[in-house]
Amino acid sequence: MAVYLPLAAILMLPALAGVPLLQAANAQPDDARFLVRVVQGTAQTGLVNLNVQVGNVIVNDVIDVSRNNIAIPITVPIAANVNVGAQVCATILSSGDQVCEFVQEVEQDAINRVTLDLTQAQ
Repeated sequence: MAVYLPLAAILMLPALAGVPLLQAANAQPDDARFLVRVVQGTAQTGLVNLNVQVGNVIVNDVIDVSRNNIAIPITVPIAANVNVGAQVCATILSSGDQVCEFVQEVEQDAINRVTLDLTQAQ
C-alpha cells in the first residue's frame, strides 16, 4: 500500500527537520561547517534563532524546538576569516534569553561541533 504526502508536506519536511537545504547544497570544501546541538532541560517549545558569527560573516537559522536534543547543520562561507574564532548563539525568541559558546579554533573542511543548553540562557 503506497502512502502519498501532499506536496506542501514534502516541501516542509526539510524545514521541520531543521536542515537548510540551500545551505547544504551550496557548501564548498573549504567552508566552515558547524553542527549545533540544542539541548533543553524542560519541554520548551517555540522558535529559537541560531546564529554563527565568524569575523564579520553571520549565518543564522530559526528553528522550532518542539523536542529535546536537536542537531542543526550551519555552513559559514569561505569568505569568513576562521582565524578569529566563531561565536555560536541560540536566542529564545519568545523571551529574548540567549546562550552563547565561543569556538576558538574553527576548522575548515571539518565539522565543528557545538552544544548549546537552553536551560543556561539568560
